[in-house]
Amino acid sequence: MLDQPMVIIGDLIDSRKLENRKEIQNKLNAVLEKVNDKYMDSIIVPFKVTLGDEFVGVFKSYQQILELLHYMNVKFAGIKIRYGIGYGVFEEYKGQGYKHALKAIEIAKKNKFKVHIFTNNVKSNSFIMINLFLHLYFSILSNYNRRQNYIIYQIVNGKTQKEIADILETSQSSISQSLDKINWALLVKTNEIFYNLKQNINTRRKDIYEGIYIAFIGAISIKANDEGRVKGLLNSFNEKYSDIIRSNFILTSLSSEDDNFYEFQGLFYNKQSHFVKILYLIVELYSELQNLYLGIGTGDIVTKIKDEAIGMDGTAFYRAREALGICFLEQRQLEVKLFNNSSDNIYSILLSLFIEYIQRWSHKQSLAVRYKQRGLTQNEIKEKMNLSQSTVAEHLQRAGWQEYDFIIDNIYDLFYLDKNPNK
Repeated sequence: MLDQPMVIIGDLIDSRKLENRKEIQNKLNAVLEKVNDKYMDSIIVPFKVTLGDEFVGVFKSYQQILELLHYMNVKFAGIKIRYGIGYGVFEEYKGQGYKHALKAIEIAKKNKFKVHIFTNNVKSNSFIMINLFLHLYFSILSNYNRRQNYIIYQIVNGKTQKEIADILETSQSSISQSLDKINWALLVKTNEIFYNLKQNINTRRKDIYEGIYIAFIGAISIKANDEGRVKGLLNSFNEKYSDIIRSNFILTSLSSEDDNFYEFQGLFYNKQSHFVKILYLIVELYSELQNLYLGIGTGDIVTKIKDEAIGMDGTAFYRAREALGICFLEQRQLEVKLFNNSSDNIYSILLSLFIEYIQRWSHKQSLAVRYKQRGLTQNEIKEKMNLSQSTVAEHLQRAGWQEYDFIIDNIYDLFYLDKNPNK
């Protein structure tokens, strides 16, 4: 599937409400000319405007899609565009690929996605990965201003901060300030992983989640977190997630990786029915704790299982410890060790993007999403948060609840698509 053509439909968001609509349509044509020139070797059908507010083009394969859409975002600065992408043949606005792209743009409009892909084989491993990368990457970019998007694009494409400063006729320190608090290294790594996905993807996955346990080893900054509050949070998680925890979270000692960090550990049953709850727990951990690194490993435990996750040994903790070491080495917030091969890197990058995605939420947005994922209605959330229902709806919309729900479902599919649902 990765070698099939990709039909891309771009749609100007709320174009009829734009006061300078004609001016924007002229800019649209000018940008598409630049796109066709820049990517001529990868384009099968050049991009052109079709319905005044939409444009269509066909790419040879998935590899440059991330870069292409980022380039368009930079060139279309100030113009909001959503993208629908379809796999398959394009024949004069007919064919399977075009139908898929139309379906994709329809889904994107309905759910307020920035980009979406559709194909007949929506449950293939590679398709789910590509869709997740695009959804997460462009949702993260949407939080940055024009200047930051431009700088990130240039860094992703190999420019140094000094070279970018020269282009923008400013100082390197100014570029550094624009990148402050942006995890641009993760975005660079994402582009690298995405481009080489075909070579690295593990389609067999039969060895995923070896063993019957999942171990967490987390490290949190002493300076950024109050010890008493952390202990209270871990105790609350032990109670809230008691149905999936085998050995309770416990704050252990200073981290062997960095003595400015405390460590905590937890052990979970490795069951498919628990996976979504584990994702929810990860969301809560990163919503409540600052400067958190988390290593996750799967495997067996060879010593006696204890009520608290301390003083035990086995593959699950070995892998979690190795993953935590990579977090510190790569300065990445989350790392998993599930396969003992290159697929771990792909899954770690995807989950790290997921963490970046949820950390854009305000406290109230995060709280509204957590209530929603527990199955509460907006009216019930209103009562819990002491807000009006319209304010709750706004918090959920700004957090991107529909996209978050889509991402959670697809991460689940990615990890468990070929597993027996009864396990």
